[in-house]
Amino acid sequence: MIDVCRFCQEKPPVCGWFCDLFLTKYCFCFICITWASFKKMNNQLTDLLTLLMRCSSYEECWKVFYSDMQSLGFVHGQYCYAMNRRGGEKGDKSTFLAVSNYSDSFMADYLDCKGEKYDYSVDWCLQQDNVLKWDSKKRYSSLSPEAQIVENMSYDHQILNGLSIPLKENGSDNWGGIGLSATAIDDKEFDRDIYPHLEYIHQAALLFHTVAQKFSKYDLFVKSEQYGLPILKPIEKETLKCLSGGLFLQDIAQRFHKSPDTVNGYIRDIKKKLKARTSCQAVAIAVVLGIV
Repeated sequence: MIDVCRFCQEKPPVCGWFCDLFLTKYCFCFICITWASFKKMNNQLTDLLTLLMRCSSYEECWKVFYSDMQSLGFVHGQYCYAMNRRGGEKGDKSTFLAVSNYSDSFMADYLDCKGEKYDYSVDWCLQQDNVLKWDSKKRYSSLSPEAQIVENMSYDHQILNGLSIPLKENGSDNWGGIGLSATAIDDKEFDRDIYPHLEYIHQAALLFHTVAQKFSKYDLFVKSEQYGLPILKPIEKETLKCLSGGLFLQDIAQRFHKSPDTVNGYIRDIKKKLKARTSCQAVAIAVVLGIV
């Protein structure tokens, strides 16, 4: 009978069959299993960022990201992002990034039924911040007749399950999203095989989007060239280096001899200055800008 975790060499607290199950089956306690899963995800994101930084166009970035998503079970994907910049010789300017792995026949049908206007996922990306899991069957009756036509067309193309990931830039009108579909698998398969990776998928999407903007005309990186890099304190730069090296909040706190709350304050200020939604995206922006 195993009663000590092989990693931390501690006997887990007595909390019933749940802890006993982890210790008996995996030889590790639940806390160490959870830590290991986060560590693995962080390493995967670091590897993905390294590959993205080698790309020379946003289309190449998409190929790297899409290949990563294929390994998780997705079959099709699409990235759309509209960027606006006010001012200039001709007034308001905008540019649109778009790349897709959907079939020509699907895209033709999508445009025919005005999917860009009536697709529920498009409206979601405009209005919301969190990831949308497609569950059209559950909300079908609440959709407008035009949106139902888009859903029916998707069913005809065997596009049944997937995710929509909103992409926005704080303090601007820029917005868009990434759609990923796992063709012809049912809800149970999707929930079992793909949905457990949701946090990694979301973070990976933000990494891709951050690096992809490097190659657009009207983005954070062009503004940085015009107005200078965001000013970070030395301690904030050191925090970023620790984050990019795969350290977690507790690790950084121990290295700096600070409390976790203090380090969390550094990270919060970093995200605000770099206009990042997550720590992972902040690292990507910092790498692209050459801050770390």
